[in-house]
Amino acid sequence: MSLIEPVPSGDPRLLGLRHLLAVVDRLRDPDGCAWDRAQTEASMAPYLVEEAHELIEAIEEGSAGQAQGEAGDALLVVLMICRIAQEGERYDLGQAAEQCAQKLIRRHPHVFADVDVDGSEQVLQNWEQIKKQVLKCTLWTC
Repeated sequence: MSLIEPVPSGDPRLLGLRHLLAVVDRLRDPDGCAWDRAQTEASMAPYLVEEAHELIEAIEEGSAGQAQGEAGDALLVVLMICRIAQEGERYDLGQAAEQCAQKLIRRHPHVFADVDVDGSEQVLQNWEQIKKQVLKCTLWTC
């Protein structure tokens, strides 16, 4: 089983996320941007789809610079949605990220537990089986 070490505080990815979070927080502040403050989870949702399509196009075109910008735009929308949800005391970015991390750990027992696989096809089969089990437990409580 692989232990998961925290990302070092000086990791450039973390520094970039901290900066972007600070920008989102400032935009949502009472004296921030009127347009950003007026947004809701529902009003931001279509932008996520739009930015995802733009990211796909940039990836297909093979432009790293364009893909980088579009990935940032998609990330911005996710951060905005999480910030808006946080303000409404529904959930926050930390909770969404932790839930995603736990899901990834659960669905990768070949990495985080003692499960052997024979290639990517078996990984996909295990993923789907684990996903169905979790859905079944969610619907009928295990």
